[in-house]
Amino acid sequence: MRRIKELEREVEELKQQLLLEKGERKKESTWFQNIIDSIPNPLFIKDSNYCFTLVNSSFESFVNIKKEGLLGKSDADFFTAEEAEVFLNIDEEILANGGINWNDEKLTIQGETYNLITSKVRIVDGEENRFLVGLITDVTDKENEHIQLKQKKDELEKEKNNNRILLKETHHRVKNYLQVVSNILSLQMMRFEDKEIHKAFNNCKYRIAAIANVHAILYKTSNFSNINFSTYIQTLTSNLKDSHQLKNYVKFKLDLINIFLNVDICIPMGLAINEIFINSIKHGKVEGESLEIYVKLFVEKGSCVLRIGDDGKGQPEFKGSQQTLGAELLQLFCNQIDADLIHVKLEKGKHYEISFDKNGS
Repeated sequence: MRRIKELEREVEELKQQLLLEKGERKKESTWFQNIIDSIPNPLFIKDSNYCFTLVNSSFESFVNIKKEGLLGKSDADFFTAEEAEVFLNIDEEILANGGINWNDEKLTIQGETYNLITSKVRIVDGEENRFLVGLITDVTDKENEHIQLKQKKDELEKEKNNNRILLKETHHRVKNYLQVVSNILSLQMMRFEDKEIHKAFNNCKYRIAAIANVHAILYKTSNFSNINFSTYIQTLTSNLKDSHQLKNYVKFKLDLINIFLNVDICIPMGLAINEIFINSIKHGKVEGESLEIYVKLFVEKGSCVLRIGDDGKGQPEFKGSQQTLGAELLQLFCNQIDADLIHVKLEKGKHYEISFDKNGS
């Protein structure tokens, strides 16, 4: 009888111990479940038969299936045959060889396709059982955003190209219209025999050509906001040589650095340079001698500086109402961009210094 009671007591102690261990396991299981449920990304664990043995609440929400409906089942029970086969091939590779796998995947849930980045890794417990842990990152919104941004970029690029074509065409047409105006002046000039009238018409044509050159350069460039001012000055001198047939007795000495200016500065400065060139040719030339016209372009104390002059006989001085049209226009063009105009007095020739802000006033 005593033995029976001892056995009963031992059995009771074992029962209590088992209940305690069961409670501890349940507590540990709940604690572990709470940990994985705190992970915002969908997480799952599969056994060696590729069946779900554990999922977190984010995974339940993502696939819209309760935990009880997931555990013990495989991907083939929920997803398309094609998708399930892709997942199975990846899972087999990981369970067999280990390592960490990062994979771009597509998953269809209730007719809606998601773009995923899934990381999977193999773990082994104390009894050498293999399990697969997977963590999902849903990048569908980012992918869609990327697609939308690309589409928007393509649309903007197309619009930009169209605008570039339109601007090129506009500059080309302006250049042609200015040429038409120049031709009209030539026709009108032919009605007069007076040489002074011819000079006046020609000077107007040179001013028009100075404007047309800007549009000609813009037609050939992809940057419609800035013009290489050095290139523009070279074009002005080249055109002036051809139009005045100056190759034999007028030489240009250019010392220029590359400075990019906007159109609103280029046109007034181009016209100012043109006026100085015309005045030098008109007043500085000495019969039987060559004439050198120089242009130096540089930056000093943050300002663009133009030094222009010649080695000719100089030009007559005019003051007040006696100023020539060219001198008045020169001052007007400089005033347009708040440029400082200085007449530099040297022993020989006529010399100017023009300084201005390259970004405009």
